[in-house]
This record gives sequence, structure tokens and C-alpha cells, in this order.
Amino acid sequence: MGGLISRWFIEQEGGNQIVQHLVMLGTPNAGSPWSTVQNWAFTMLGILLNQLSSSIWPAKIIANLLELLEANDNSLER
Repeated sequence: MGGLISRWFIEQEGGNQIVQHLVMLGTPNAGSPWSTVQNWAFTMLGILLNQLSSSIWPAKIIANLLELLEANDNSLER
């Protein structure tokens, strides 16, 4: 995440006037699979909460899934 923040600073906040070189190792500049996982989880939650599934999941499992999604929502948009 540090690489993404550094790149954002350089590109959006005039950091190019301060930073001459930036070395990034393992920074997900092309994105991350997290959005795909998150979309899948929200789709499953929609199916389960609207009772479109033939099986019923316990509320505790659904609550844990929502908590996991919220805890791992690390974006620059906050």
C-alpha cells in the first residue's frame, strides 16, 4: 500500500517537485484481485439475504462475512 500512496502523492499532490526517484517492490499498480473477491461476496450475500438460495446460512456466518469485507476495505477513497 505504501507504493500506491507514494505514487498517488507524486501524481496527484505535486510530489514530483519533491521526489526524484521512487523504487517500488511488489506494489499492485495494475490492481488487485480483491475487487473480484469482494464482488463475489456481495453477490452471495444478496442471494442469501434475499432467500434466493435453496440452503439457509446462519446469521452468524453472514455477519462474519460482512465484518471481514468491511475490515479489509483498504482504499484511497476513504
